[in-house]
Amino acid sequence: ASGFISRDKIVINVPVCTGRHQDDESSTPSLSMLNLTGSIVICRAKSGATILDRRPAPIRRGASSNSHLAELNSSGEAPPIHALMLYPDTYVSTSKRSSNNLVEYDYAFDVSEETILDAISLSYGASHPMLKGGTIISCMLESIYAHGSVFAREGAIADPSEKLRKRNFLRHLPAIELTAGIQKTYIPKQSTSYFDDGNTRSIPEMEGGRVMIQIIGGNGDESSLNSQKTDQIIVKEGIK
Repeated sequence: ASGFISRDKIVINVPVCTGRHQDDESSTPSLSMLNLTGSIVICRAKSGATILDRRPAPIRRGASSNSHLAELNSSGEAPPIHALMLYPDTYVSTSKRSSNNLVEYDYAFDVSEETILDAISLSYGASHPMLKGGTIISCMLESIYAHGSVFAREGAIADPSEKLRKRNFLRHLPAIELTAGIQKTYIPKQSTSYFDDGNTRSIPEMEGGRVMIQIIGGNGDESSLNSQKTDQIIVKEGIK
């Protein structure tokens, strides 16, 4: 990673972040990989910038233990961007926020098509004392993949002194264009999976299952969803 910090801007670049796990010693060799690139920029908001429906957060009483921060605050000078992020309440001396206390941010991260998780085993078990039965299900998920982008919405502005509340959190949800899926799901034939309601025991079967999920939203362009051309995989007649 690389970047810099100045009085009015913080920049972090991640040219490539790769994680890799390979097991050649097991009876079934496996390979999992994560490949991620992206960048983050945080800067002081432009003069006159505001956040819609923003209410002042309560003032924190008590002086700062850092005399240097207190001196900057009393002078009325705009604080450094990194200090504003770390000590937001120190620079909010009145209930009315100014643009000096707001930050603009932008980020974008891309997950490459090389990202894949070899396999995951899921197991679920429960007992039913009243029915004198139980349930045990074991399932294998193989070749889990994901690729796409996650990025900030255009013109995103934040108040570092805002409290973490639901309405504040939802305002900063990212835009996303992500595709994820599982190429093969099945219940191993040698597993002990069953449903038992006390009267009847059923043996579940699943083989050759596939899952694909596409998440698109937050970019303000509903037509982009309709413009996406995806192949429809018929799992069973009438089900796609």
